[in-house]
Amino acid sequence: MARWLSWLVSGGRQSVRMTAAALLAYAATQVFGVHQGQWAVITCLVVVQASFANTWDTSLSRVYGTVLGALAGGGGVLAREWTGASVVQESGVRAH
Repeated sequence: MARWLSWLVSGGRQSVRMTAAALLAYAATQVFGVHQGQWAVITCLVVVQASFANTWDTSLSRVYGTVLGALAGGGGVLAREWTGASVVQESGVRAH
């Protein structure tokens, strides 16, 4: 019985933490009128881990990935503006 109760308490804590994060994200999207706010909720469910340290590491990894993606996209836009050619079209992929 104690083993089952221990599992329930540890799993229950994680469930409460994830629910609170998702509800907070949902509330923020409603208050600020964020378009397609469901992605904030999904991000919370992906990022929230069993411990704060793991959550922090996952969050930082997502921020780094977002920044790198934005820089890569910005580089493509700058290349297009400077050269007048689309990077996508130059690579042989046709944009419709």
